[in-house]
Parts: sequence; C-alpha cells; structure tokens
Amino acid sequence: MLVVGDSHAEHFTPMIEEWARRHQITTATYYRGGTPPLAVHTKLSDLLSYREQLHITEVRLYLENQPNISHVIIAGQHESYLKRAGYLEAVSETIDYLVKRGTEVAILAQTPPLDGFNLRYIEPTHFMHWLYPRKMSVEELTAFNPSDQERALKPMHDYLDGLAQKYPSLYIWHPEDYLKQGSQKGVPLYMDATHLNLKGSLYFLPYFNFTPPKSPL
Repeated sequence: MLVVGDSHAEHFTPMIEEWARRHQITTATYYRGGTPPLAVHTKLSDLLSYREQLHITEVRLYLENQPNISHVIIAGQHESYLKRAGYLEAVSETIDYLVKRGTEVAILAQTPPLDGFNLRYIEPTHFMHWLYPRKMSVEELTAFNPSDQERALKPMHDYLDGLAQKYPSLYIWHPEDYLKQGSQKGVPLYMDATHLNLKGSLYFLPYFNFTPPKSPL
C-alpha cells in the first residue's frame, strides 16, 4: 500500500503505519510538502513548478515499478490546490490512472483548522523550538469555531462530494467528523494551525476504517 500527498500525508503517516502494522500490511510513503497529491500531471503541467512535476513523476514511476501495490491513499491540503485551474481534471486523471492499473483508491480529507494560522506548538526539546518559542495556549488549542470551520472546509467538501459521485467505489475518509477541539485531556493534538502532531495523528486511529488489502503487500 502506498501513501502519497503533501505535508498532510506526512501528518497522517503515524496513524496509517500503525493501522497497517495491526493488519500486517507493508506500507510506503511518498510525499512532499506543498505539492499537489497526484500521480499524473499532464492536465496541470503548465501550473506546476519543476520540483512539483519531478515529484509527481517520481510517484508514477514508483507505482509502475511496484506492480504489487493494490491500494493507494491520497492526502493533501485539498482546498489550497482547488484555486489552480485544471486541478479537478488532474485529480480525475490520477484516479483514472490508478483505477486502470487495478488499484483501490482512498482520499483523506483535511483536519479542521485551528483559529489563528500563525500558531505552532513545539515542545522545548524539539530542534525547531528556537524558531517557535511560544506555545499555543489552551484557549488557542480549543478554538474551534464551527461556522469558521464550515466555511473553511466547504470548498473541500464540495470537491470530495463531486469525486464521490463520479467514482462510487472511491473511499473518502473525513477526519473532521471525529475532532471537536485541538487537544485531548490537556495534551495538544496539533503542531500548528493545520497539521497534527504525533499524538494527534494516532488519535484518529480508532476512526480510520479503510478496508485493508486481502493480502499483505
């Protein structure tokens, strides 16, 4: 099984790897921050940087060289890419490519954003602490404004609803359905306003119910 995407694929990796371990499945991850979660980019090439094109090409080549991969999980900050003309067509192109090779596809929606996009929670022992010395307060970690969240996530929901109609067999998982605040029992689940920390990633493990492959990969 392969996990592809941007930094949102990265922050879900601990959850996916633990889920895969429990199901005795071998996983690989292929992500790069700020890069659209695609395996094919011909519909979007003119709007991609060289670095983005190179990464997406590497993902496709990896898939071509690993014929035993039967499941691909796609994760990304979807709403940020929807502003690019041709992105919807590029996603469909990627799904069509994966389905044609006999691959089951899952898409992970975004986690709800915290209020305040300059927030970052980093423990004093973290090597990045000197860049981000201020921890998020309890108020900031629980600053889930329902109306703001609904407004922020609506473009993503519309986009995923459209994909669900076009691809009935597509598995779409919504982590935002299972999280109502940014901490659990006083422990932060976010490392910044949009990304989970390790605790946050593993928090979602009981709610992740993607059907595992029939045999280990």
